[in-house]
Amino acid sequence: MRLSVAWLGRPSTILRTTSRQAVIINRSPYGRSAYVAEYSSSKSLSSHKDGRENDETLDRDEVEPLKKRRGRPKKTDVKIEQPPALAASSNHKDLHSFIDYAARIGLDKSSTTFNGTLYEYTVLESLKRFKFDLTRTGGRSDRGIDLLGTWNLPTAPVPLRALIQCKFQSGASTIQPSYIRELEGAFLGAPSGWRGEGVMALLVTTREATKGVREAMARSNWPMGFLTIDIDGSIRQFLWNHGATRRGLEGIGVTLRHSPRAKTVSQEIALTLNSRPWP
Repeated sequence: MRLSVAWLGRPSTILRTTSRQAVIINRSPYGRSAYVAEYSSSKSLSSHKDGRENDETLDRDEVEPLKKRRGRPKKTDVKIEQPPALAASSNHKDLHSFIDYAARIGLDKSSTTFNGTLYEYTVLESLKRFKFDLTRTGGRSDRGIDLLGTWNLPTAPVPLRALIQCKFQSGASTIQPSYIRELEGAFLGAPSGWRGEGVMALLVTTREATKGVREAMARSNWPMGFLTIDIDGSIRQFLWNHGATRRGLEGIGVTLRHSPRAKTVSQEIALTLNSRPWP
């Protein structure tokens, strides 16, 4: 069955299809509108060029719009669902359930497993403030990816897919440029739904980026960013390279604000959109 980009004479884009449905985005001078259309197996949506449709195009009364948002729709109306198979553990699913689970089995709080898992869930919760929708995937077969999901940006037409590596750094250890090479490898080991265009990788640690890390990230052709998030959830640094800017971060900036979560006198970052607070 042939599917394409026509919708009642308007330039349109089919974002996703099944055997019975097509998700269609209409473009007009007044904005965009989203439809979920059903169609019969005897006809198909035709190709559309220069405002013309061919004879195989469905008639208006043959396509039933099942869902239409009033007013100007948000660019993030189309949500990329996360595969449930990527869940890392059946024993815990968030920060609170992990803490309860660790107490129940007597997990050593000084162990690498406890601190690493605790930090991954802390990062997951902290990034919700920036409109990230993430799932923890960390484990023996995580392929270098600890968190996987989407980032709902107002500057991108659809949610940006995110691959995140978390590094809990204890003692006097520092972040090495080699971590950026490891982050580049996350693109190659990503699940099929997180490959190609519209994907960004993030390295999150408890340490600030060194000069070598910043330079390595700037040289990389992959879209990536770097965050410093404390174990208490305070976000203190967020950097990204030019490749990430081209993927949808145009107009996004970083500013400082006082953090009530910080245990010491310090400041936490916040994001801006065109120099105004966001989100």
